[in-house]
Amino acid sequence: MLVMIKLTAIIDELIIQNKELTQSLNDMTKVIVNLEQELEEVNRNIAPSVIQNEIQNISDEEVKNIYQNALEIYYWFQVWTMGLDCNQSRVIDNITYCKITEFSNYQELAKHMKSVLDYSIVEELLSTNRYIDIDGHLYGIPADRGTDMFKGEETFEIIRINENTILYKVVVEILDNKGKVAGYETNEFYLKYYTDGKWRFEEFYLFR
Repeated sequence: MLVMIKLTAIIDELIIQNKELTQSLNDMTKVIVNLEQELEEVNRNIAPSVIQNEIQNISDEEVKNIYQNALEIYYWFQVWTMGLDCNQSRVIDNITYCKITEFSNYQELAKHMKSVLDYSIVEELLSTNRYIDIDGHLYGIPADRGTDMFKGEETFEIIRINENTILYKVVVEILDNKGKVAGYETNEFYLKYYTDGKWRFEEFYLFR
């Protein structure tokens, strides 16, 4: 009888241990599944990397166009809103958004941005929610600000650092209170060639 009791206790203990092991395995499986999903997401969104030691041809005019596109994008996010129609507006979290007329949807805007700016810059700009997707359409916050009135005329210079790096240098006049030139400011933007065949600025900012 005593042997049977001990045997039953051992069996019960094994059952408990088996349940705990099964739970641990289930928890581990969930962790693995989550990690796999995160890895898939990273692979889908991973940015093309800068390539080295390949000769790439791009004209000065093309470089200038890429700069102008990048500059326009920054103005859309930090100076004024791109073309919109506020007769078609929506309120989200007490913020009024108007329908954008220049792009059909959010994906088109993101694709355009990624054609001239490093993906990390695009993600940072889009995370501001200046522009959002509403029912498959692109909406933006109507807002404008002025530019720096103490910045005057500007000149640019294109300097080819190597086969895959181009420096776009912009020198802008600094004006005094009377509108006269008091000095100059130099701004440098590096254009890089990426593995998907695109030239992108790896850093960018507004200086006005």
